[in-house]
Amino acid sequence: MPRDLLKRRNLDNRSIIFLILGSFLISRLILILIHGKFNGGISLETFLRDMNRFDSTWYLFTIQEGYLPSPFGHDAGDAANWAFFPLMPLFYRYLHKVIRIEYILFIPVFNSILFMVAQFFIVKYIMKTRENLACALITVYLFNFGPYTFYFSSMYTESMFLLFAALFLYFMNEKKYLLMGLFGLLASATRNIGVFLVFAPFVMSIREYLENGDGKKNVTGYLKKLFGNADLILGTSLVPAGLFAYMFYLYKLTGDGLAFVHIQRAWNETTDYNFFREMIDALSHIYDAKFYFACWTILGFFAVFYLIVKKRYEEATLCAIFLIIPISVRLISIPRYLIGSLVPVLGWSDLLTDLKPKTVKIPLLIALLFLSFLTFKGWYLAMEFVT
Repeated sequence: MPRDLLKRRNLDNRSIIFLILGSFLISRLILILIHGKFNGGISLETFLRDMNRFDSTWYLFTIQEGYLPSPFGHDAGDAANWAFFPLMPLFYRYLHKVIRIEYILFIPVFNSILFMVAQFFIVKYIMKTRENLACALITVYLFNFGPYTFYFSSMYTESMFLLFAALFLYFMNEKKYLLMGLFGLLASATRNIGVFLVFAPFVMSIREYLENGDGKKNVTGYLKKLFGNADLILGTSLVPAGLFAYMFYLYKLTGDGLAFVHIQRAWNETTDYNFFREMIDALSHIYDAKFYFACWTILGFFAVFYLIVKKRYEEATLCAIFLIIPISVRLISIPRYLIGSLVPVLGWSDLLTDLKPKTVKIPLLIALLFLSFLTFKGWYLAMEFVT
């Protein structure tokens, strides 16, 4: 591809759709063929069924039965589906009334559609903020061909959250703050980290205030400018509403508005967990899954660092929060959390875009394909390192 083409600063909607649709279809065809090799034969129905592992059973139960007032899951009977946020289960429960197809078959397909729509707005956001086609192409590559891409075609919240996070950032950048707030609200009802999107517009407002060369800068001047923007205040205030609605529901159901936090102990979160001790221990056990999770954690910090280097402070703030929250309780599932949170991928895409020479960049992109194969095989075999 000509170098000047990769430096294009805009991309029409038709080209974006063609890029995303083509990438997605090729990647899923590859997954279907690999699955057929593992399974001893190609079957789209079997493929769709096998795309639902691990926590998919919790989401399916929540869709069908709703939330129960007391723990009932795991061998110890100490787990409850309160940990799984309600928007996706509610959405598919009502959609199923129209699409009378088995949940386990149509949800992976519909989540795949949400995944493609999310990528459309991600590319538009990148072309607005980076003005760099190469960065957009690398991002699309990472999402469709990189490790853990299968999560976006499973009964998980990754696709839905990715869409809402992308729309939140896109409309924040467009200064359409009420739409930004609406999608932030939906994100906070989809995953527990969604509520922390509220920090991005405040960081943006501070950055813009400091970059404005008019007059002396002080806290009073900043607050006056901030509260003078009613749409920004209202839009930002909308973001926690999704979480608050779920907390109110849990309070009425269980008497504990933070039940979604407290029930996490059923997934091995212990009171004596220490991140630094866990990292040191993980890095000393090279052949253990926790070493793998520790490496992804380091990659997460690299993403934060590089977003700061690129002066993308809003994204860096979100990336740091989306990394610190999960590692504050455990290292397991860190790769999925990072990839499904969007902003770490933006940081890695910036890094890969700027990486020189090509003799380093291209082997890295090829290595990601191999890692993608290994993670998909681990998913098929229900191995711990892909949870």
